[in-house]
Amino acid sequence: TSTHTVTASAMVGVTLKKKTYKVTFESEEGTPPPAEQDVLYQNKAAEPSPQPAKAGHSLAGWYNRKDNARWNFATGTVTEDTTLYAKWHYPVTFKIEGEKGSLNAKADGIPETTASPIAVEPGTTVEFTAVPADGYEVDRWIVNGIDVLGHTAETYSCPITAQTQV
Repeated sequence: TSTHTVTASAMVGVTLKKKTYKVTFESEEGTPPPAEQDVLYQNKAAEPSPQPAKAGHSLAGWYNRKDNARWNFATGTVTEDTTLYAKWHYPVTFKIEGEKGSLNAKADGIPETTASPIAVEPGTTVEFTAVPADGYEVDRWIVNGIDVLGHTAETYSCPITAQTQV
C-alpha cells in the first residue's frame, strides 16, 4: 500500500502484469531431473527436454500432484504454482517361439494385442493368451528366462512388478 497526498490536480495510474508461477517437475528417480520453469498466468509449461530416463521403466507421462491427472502440455495452462511428477510404467515384452502360433496380451486399460512391448503400471496383472497353430500346443511358459513349472494352459496371468519378458 502506498499513500500520496495530492495538493493539485493529479493523474494517477498503475500498470499491471501477469503473475508468474513455478512449475516444478519431480522425476521420481528419473535422470536428469528437469529444471523448474517460471510460467506466466494462463500460459503453458514446456514439456521437459530431455525427458528423464529410469532403468527398466518407460515414462508414461507427467501428472499433476494436485489432482493426480495427466498433464497435457498442448492444452494445460498454469494458474497457480504447480508440481508435476513423472509416472513410470514397466515395459512388458512377449513373443511366441517360432512361427507356431501367436501370443496376445491384455491388461487394465490395454486392449488385447499381439504388438509387443506394452507398458503397464507397477502391480498390474497382464493376461496372456497363446494361440497355437494347428497341430501345436503350449509346451511351457517362460518369464524372464525362467520356466513357469507345470503351467501348460493356453492362458497365463502374470503380475508385473518389474520389467518383464514372456
